[in-house]
Amino acid sequence: AEYMGEQSSMNYSKWDHIDVSDDEEEDQEPESTSAELAVQQILSQMPQKQRDTHVNPPLPIPEGVLPERIVSMIVPSCEDLISKFPDICPIDETKLQAVVQNLPPTATILNWFRSRNLFTPPLNFPSIDSHVNFWCLHSLLSFGSGYNPIFAANGTEASEVIMRGCIGLYLQDSKLDAAFMRGLTISDISASFSIPLTRAEPVAENSAITIDRPSVLNPFAQMILQVLFETGVILHRIGASSLTDFVKSRCRRSANVLVYELVKHFPAFADHREVSANSNTTHTYWFSKAQFLAVLLHGRFSSSITELDMSSDVLQLTASASQALPAALIDSGVLDPSISLAGALVKRSNFEAGGVDECVLRASSLVAVSRIFAAIPDKEGLSPQILGCYLAKPKARATAHLCPSTMFY
Repeated sequence: AEYMGEQSSMNYSKWDHIDVSDDEEEDQEPESTSAELAVQQILSQMPQKQRDTHVNPPLPIPEGVLPERIVSMIVPSCEDLISKFPDICPIDETKLQAVVQNLPPTATILNWFRSRNLFTPPLNFPSIDSHVNFWCLHSLLSFGSGYNPIFAANGTEASEVIMRGCIGLYLQDSKLDAAFMRGLTISDISASFSIPLTRAEPVAENSAITIDRPSVLNPFAQMILQVLFETGVILHRIGASSLTDFVKSRCRRSANVLVYELVKHFPAFADHREVSANSNTTHTYWFSKAQFLAVLLHGRFSSSITELDMSSDVLQLTASASQALPAALIDSGVLDPSISLAGALVKRSNFEAGGVDECVLRASSLVAVSRIFAAIPDKEGLSPQILGCYLAKPKARATAHLCPSTMFY
């Protein structure tokens, strides 16, 4: 849980648009569920450009890229972005080589990674498919790190809130299927994740009368509801009863293919951005949550579920560029942020999701890990994904950037 939570003139295939309206031939539900109304209210408050990008984003995969090669375009896209903004967060090659020299043996890193992924929630799963579904849901909702300073006041952090919330949803309905996701309300989210939706404020200075206002964590709860509702709608439209049903039927024993299918169909997994640079648009890809889910499912279930044995290509996966990795690389001197970027980090300013600074920071961290990985002489059993988790392992970092509005970490 700790490490899950966080563009060019190419032709793009058409995105499978999310239609939240009722389909009389497919679904005989009431005209508008409470979840649908809540999501529509959220979307109505977004700027038009942001609403269009979120609800009907273009398929973030260039035409001609095979599903089996989807991961191979991630690092080049990040290299392309940082080449266009070379002064924002350059990589210090000298410090990078020092990190390589100080790494423990590969076997030590692998043992650490295996030990960190032994946690199983205290739940009685009736079947292995139910267990798989829990982790798929957890990966889907692994975001909110931008709210960590708020959670810290109560001695917790976003990753713990998400884990507790997923357990709460499971206790509410162990199936966690598409119908359940589409029927959730904002009150369900508040109760399961222990997120207050409102706070009482005086109507005037020194007044004894108060009025409820949205709490500072209200947008976080709304985003969780939005992601769950959209995912439930998509699963229903494509004929999958649950996330487990989806990953088992689409995986084809390939981590690349699983990542491809996840980012193709679900906006909450489609971790990519379009960044404008000198009148050109650069497309950058990370697919962090989708890649980590592939590693998790392979590591936990490959021996039990044939479809999830992705040993053919799971070691190709890149690092997950969440909140912790850039901070760790800054602390080690591998990343050298500009004065303005360093100032924003020190001040704990909120970064704009998809802004240049946020994208370059994440892209630089991913490229740095790929270079560290390339310099390791013994890579047997190691992947950039596992190496990135190891490099990011210390939790509390003052240089961790904050981006409350992202659903990717």
